[in-house]
Amino acid sequence: MATAFRVSVLRIACFIAIALAAPLMASAAPITFEFTSTVVSVEHAFLGVQPGDAVVGRYVFESTTPATPSSPPDPTSGRYHPVGTFEVTFGLLTLSLPLDLIEVLNRPEPASDRYTVAALSGTGNGALQLQLVLETTQNLGAFTNVDLPLVPPPLGLFENRQFIVYVSQGPNNFIQQITASPVQTLRLVPEPGTLMLVGLGSFGLLAAARFRIRGWPSRA
Repeated sequence: MATAFRVSVLRIACFIAIALAAPLMASAAPITFEFTSTVVSVEHAFLGVQPGDAVVGRYVFESTTPATPSSPPDPTSGRYHPVGTFEVTFGLLTLSLPLDLIEVLNRPEPASDRYTVAALSGTGNGALQLQLVLETTQNLGAFTNVDLPLVPPPLGLFENRQFIVYVSQGPNNFIQQITASPVQTLRLVPEPGTLMLVGLGSFGLLAAARFRIRGWPSRA
């Protein structure tokens, strides 16, 4: 009777895990990438940011963001305008702007492959633009297509890896203000839903192991 009860509890736990996972897998998922770098130059005094400051940035976008059609069509370029945020911290200073663009260029040599992420606060005087740029002039297989990357592209395939803050000096006149280089890490940050599924899976494995150890009938 006790063994049958344990089996029933384990089956119920598995069914609950599947029921909770299904909506998460079926719907659009927010994707978070995090990167680190170091400030190497500041053109003018900017809110106390100085060369040598550590940089930690995060940007969040929806996995199902569609590509924006280009005219004329360009199979070597993918432009995406996701709804999301781009946040970067320099020491005690944090900037957070709405995400504006993710662009993938997958071009044959000698043209460059490039991955660009940009956020924009406006176009008038004093507006800010945040821009992460990974670029290479070598065809090392950084991209096989121009689909929206849902995992970070490998940093080792890009010679130029920069994060830049621009400040507008007038309509569409952005001046480079802060440069951080090289981008040292770029990683996928697990979302809470993913962590919950991992936790449920671990619970199922532990329950199964406990059942095998304590519920298996002993042999004489």
